[in-house]
Amino acid sequence: MTDYDLIEDIVAEIGALVFENDRFSREITTIRTEIDLLKERATSADVSLETLMNDAVKLRVALGELRSNAAQIRANAAQLRADAAQLKVDEKQQVADQAVANEGTSQSSRDAQVEASEAQDWANQQQDRADKAQQRADNFH
Repeated sequence: MTDYDLIEDIVAEIGALVFENDRFSREITTIRTEIDLLKERATSADVSLETLMNDAVKLRVALGELRSNAAQIRANAAQLRADAAQLKVDEKQQVADQAVANEGTSQSSRDAQVEASEAQDWANQQQDRADKAQQRADNFH
């Protein structure tokens, strides 16, 4: 092998190394770009996760308020039923009082009085239910 051949081999090897170096540089640049994208995604994911966690807390609070409002609505409805029952009792008591005033102690006046008493018991039960519903609603707060 002559010096010329040796020099050509060295030049060829240097050319191959330069080519490989360029290829590695491009790959390193590509990898760095991918790393930067992954960093951005990770940051975005952290922000998204934090946003989701905050939204979950807000949702829990909203659901708690919704449950509380529903309990209060049930309590209000129970109170309305109790009030309606009391109105019926008052009407029946008025009829019974009128019957007693008109007829004294006749059977119909006694029947009206019993009916008014039963209606009062029913109204008391409705009021008890309303009170329990209100207590449950208060416990939600």
